[in-house]
Amino acid sequence: MILKTLILPLLALNLIVTPALAQVSTQDTEDVLSQLELIQSAINEQNVSGIQATISPNVDPALWTAIESAINSNDVTLLQKITSVKKLENNNIKIKTRFSIKGPNWEASGFSNWYVFEKVEQKWLLKNTNFHTKLTSKSTFLAFIPMFVIALLWVIFWIWMLIDLTNAPIQGKAKWVILMLFTGAIGSAIYYFTARRKYRRVVKS
Repeated sequence: MILKTLILPLLALNLIVTPALAQVSTQDTEDVLSQLELIQSAINEQNVSGIQATISPNVDPALWTAIESAINSNDVTLLQKITSVKKLENNNIKIKTRFSIKGPNWEASGFSNWYVFEKVEQKWLLKNTNFHTKLTSKSTFLAFIPMFVIALLWVIFWIWMLIDLTNAPIQGKAKWVILMLFTGAIGSAIYYFTARRKYRRVVKS
């Protein structure tokens, strides 16, 4: 109920401005969010039967086995925020969320997951999802790796541009150093595409 109370007003506003959301009726949105609230409660309570009540009979058996195993194996507290609700071409509804999760001696936030619901006998039931892959500290750690690699590359690029600047035959080095120190890789990118390219063309000619 709390999840619906917080999210429905936001979705009502988005229905006005977002074509994708306009395809989902208010009633369907409310029904799907009710199911999502049950799923979240079942995850937090390690209640497999609670999850099972929200599962479509058409779900892949391997997916259900993975969900059941993940819930039984992980004692976590999951909090989700809806980021989008979209009706798919097959009239299923896909919900995307950003979530925070806390387990024994670990916690993480800012990650995303998704749920696909289909209507079976006038009831929205879960047909596909990836939430079960996000319930362990290992999975959240692995999700950090791409962000860490990108951040590392930015730092390397920043250091490279600082070194390049010290050897560059250009005027106003102090201004460029200040820009790079205060804006990091952004200032370095500006330097790379302006001053550095200009003096490199001169050197090559």
